[in-house]
Amino acid sequence: SNKASYNVSSITDNGSGDWTVTWDVDFSTADYEVQVTGSSDVATYAHICNHVIGSQAAGSCRVSSAIAGVGFVDDAGMMVSAFGDE
Repeated sequence: SNKASYNVSSITDNGSGDWTVTWDVDFSTADYEVQVTGSSDVATYAHICNHVIGSQAAGSCRVSSAIAGVGFVDDAGMMVSAFGDE
């Protein structure tokens, strides 16, 4: 399906379950809200944890996806939204 990429210039795959999202227009500071959600396509992996890794920058943030007892995994559907002043 065709997904919109509102204000995202690129996504870098840093490895399994680890991505850097780079914004097209930087936020005014690194103090903006990021929400990360995702889902697994494997029925046995019911509990997925998605979160921001480390400190974020005005122009990018690093996000991850992990399953307890399994480690970092790629999600079937990863969604990132960010809210703040540009």
